[in-house]
Order: sequence, then C-alpha cells, then structure tokens
Amino acid sequence: MTTSISAQATWLAWLTYVALGAAALACWSFVTLYTVHYRWWRNQFGRYLVAFSASLGALMTHIFVYSIWPDIPFRVQVRTVLFLTLVFVIVHQLMLFVRVIRADRTKPERHAMRGDE
Repeated sequence: MTTSISAQATWLAWLTYVALGAAALACWSFVTLYTVHYRWWRNQFGRYLVAFSASLGALMTHIFVYSIWPDIPFRVQVRTVLFLTLVFVIVHQLMLFVRVIRADRTKPERHAMRGDE
C-alpha cells in the first residue's frame, strides 16, 4: 500500500507541529520549574541554563506559531531578535567554557587525573 505525496506531507506537517509544540513546552516547563525551585541567579551556570532554555523556548514558540500562522505580524523582526538573543547566549556559553578551561589549567591535580602529565 502506497500513500500519496500529499498524505505524507500532511502527516509530516502534523508531526512537525507536535514536535515544535513539545519542544517549546519542554523548554518553558524547564524554565518554570528551575526558576521556581532553585536559586538560579546565584551562579553563572544557573543564569546560563535559564537564559539558554528561555531563548530556545522563545525560538521554538515562534517557529511553532509561524508554522500555523504564516502571516504573523512582525515575523522578521521577532525572528531576528530571537536569533540574536540565542547567538548572545551561545557566545556567553563559550566564554564560560573558556574560563573553566583556564581555571582548570591552574590546578595541577586535575591534570594528573586526566592523564595530561
């Protein structure tokens, strides 16, 4: 039994809607639970987790809304702000990682554990 191209496209479209909705819901659920139950603002890792998850959740929400409402007003402007926010958060993540690497190099016992000696 073969299915038509339009039936496959419809099935894939619904799968995409469900996946986008689930991704957005998962991101926002994490942000909500983490910010309610932990003092995320007290360290860089917590702030990063919230910023990244909220940025990704906002982007997933935007893509989901755009997929069911293609003529959404200010679509390009909103998308640009969301992409720039995500870029900022990812660059911040990279900077945090570089700081950890530099701090790790100053501790000789860590190098011995990794076998770098």
